[in-house]
Amino acid sequence: MIEVLNRPEPKTPLNIDLPAPLKLKEVEWIIINENNAEEVWNKLKEDPKQDVVLFALDQEGYETISTNFADIRIAIAEHRNIIVAYKDYYETVHENEE
Repeated sequence: MIEVLNRPEPKTPLNIDLPAPLKLKEVEWIIINENNAEEVWNKLKEDPKQDVVLFALDQEGYETISTNFADIRIAIAEHRNIIVAYKDYYETVHENEE
């Protein structure tokens, strides 16, 4: 008579640390419209250490960039959840494994 014993091998820990939260630098937005454009331009020119350069978006462009950043936040959250799930699967001892 042959007896077969089945022993599951313990899972190897992944040793993956969760990424640290991003520490982004603060950005100062200056809203320019037709009523304040000249005033803002003159104020920016007052700082001799910097060249005056303006980057502009129309309303549609601003909405697009806002949507893109929201999509980035969602993707980062999804990837974090995947890492947590892998860590849970590989590093948590479940009742049936004992």
